[in-house]
Amino acid sequence: MGPGVAYSLNYERIVGNAVGLRVGLSGWGGTNQTNSSMVVTVPVMISFLGIRDTKNVFEVGGGGVFLYSGTQDNSVNVVSFSGTGGIAALYGGYRLHPVDKVGFQFRVGFGIQAMFINNQSIIYPWPYLSFGAGF
Repeated sequence: MGPGVAYSLNYERIVGNAVGLRVGLSGWGGTNQTNSSMVVTVPVMISFLGIRDTKNVFEVGGGGVFLYSGTQDNSVNVVSFSGTGGIAALYGGYRLHPVDKVGFQFRVGFGIQAMFINNQSIIYPWPYLSFGAGF
């Protein structure tokens, strides 16, 4: 869970031990007898990591998520719906992140997201959970 909606694979670069710059990619879809659907998200986030001790961090941040969705009618092999949109996200939470060391990373927190797609907007609360490794 997080800005990538269901899941995302991310790369993050920490700049000056206080700012995290992150980009990710997520995609999922499904098929039944009549149609196929697909959703792709690309989260781009920035985090402030200034409130910390050696490995425990309170992070706050935000960013945007680029979103593409499409549905295809399998009986005639024609795309019947396709849309692009975006999600704005603000979040805050706990991060276990060793400074200047290779090791396990963990993040958990809560945020607010606003989705904009096809001239509609939805604002909703959204938790996040992340596991990773520093190298």
